[in-house]
Amino acid sequence: MLFSLGKAYYETKQSARALACLSESVKLANETHAQNIIIDDYKLLSELYASQNNFKEAFAYSDKYNHLKDSLFNAESKKKLDALQTYYENEKKEQEIAILNRDKQLKNLQYKQKEEELNNQRLLKYWMFAIALIILLVVAVFYIYSMNRAIKNRHALEKNLNLYMQKALSQQMNPHFIFNTLNSIQFFLLNNDKIASSKYLSKFAKLMRLTLDNSQKQAITLPDEIEALKLYVELEQLRFENKFSFDLQVEFIPDFELINLPPLILQPFVENAIWHGLMHRENVDGGILKINFSSYNNILKCEIEDNGIGREKAREIRQKKKPDHVSWGTKITESRISLINELHKSKLNIKYTDLKDYNNLPIGTKVKIEFPI
Repeated sequence: MLFSLGKAYYETKQSARALACLSESVKLANETHAQNIIIDDYKLLSELYASQNNFKEAFAYSDKYNHLKDSLFNAESKKKLDALQTYYENEKKEQEIAILNRDKQLKNLQYKQKEEELNNQRLLKYWMFAIALIILLVVAVFYIYSMNRAIKNRHALEKNLNLYMQKALSQQMNPHFIFNTLNSIQFFLLNNDKIASSKYLSKFAKLMRLTLDNSQKQAITLPDEIEALKLYVELEQLRFENKFSFDLQVEFIPDFELINLPPLILQPFVENAIWHGLMHRENVDGGILKINFSSYNNILKCEIEDNGIGREKAREIRQKKKPDHVSWGTKITESRISLINELHKSKLNIKYTDLKDYNNLPIGTKVKIEFPI
């Protein structure tokens, strides 16, 4: 009541009466602990003193107003917070009870699921063990079958390889070559050329011994192969009265004496070069036979080159003279190479090159044989 009267006096600019009413209102409000009325009184008193330019009192009542207002706000906030805290704790307890009930239900459910999982895992283990055992048995049977088949195939390959080895030996020591060689020796004896006949006979005997020795081995050293080739070509040169020249080159090959290769492989190609290439030349005396050995990237390369009539012309001559003739030496060698590659998983390779001049006319043949070292 006093506050409303003081406010009315203040608004009608009766400052003295307004001040008296507001002061009395503050006193009564303090006695009755009416904090809200005191706040309004302090605010109005601050405005009243400010209108009178009494800024000291205005500031003082403004400070009291703010202080009391903050106190009431804090008390009100605390009351609300306490109420919220109580509500929260009650809610929390209810939620905890609900959570406990759910946890209990969940644990029961998890226990049942775990028990089912254990049973399923146990059953799955039995099935996996059974399947693994079946797979193991199948693999074991397949492995044994494959091993037996591989052994049989290997034995068959080795048997065929030995068969072709015997054929190669019989081809290399064919009666025609031996008969012609012995005739040449007889010719030297009849002409009382003891030195030539002795030299020829010595080379022939050495070649036969080397050929027989090499035929008993799965592999021979490169020096032994070169020696056998030189003896064979020198005998052919003697037979044909040195009508063709022979050039054998060995380039630098690391571990030359340790390199091994299959026996009786190169001689048939050298024989073809002489008999089917050089001997049919119009100018027999100008024949040249070249054999070159080299290596690269763990590959031993042998090149046999002649300046004969070429493969096409040689084939025509054979068709005219012997239509049914088959070059068994080369075919046997090629079959042996295929068997060796299959048996040892190697890459022994043969490549033929027909040499021609600028007019595309044949001037010889080159055979390149590559052996993996």
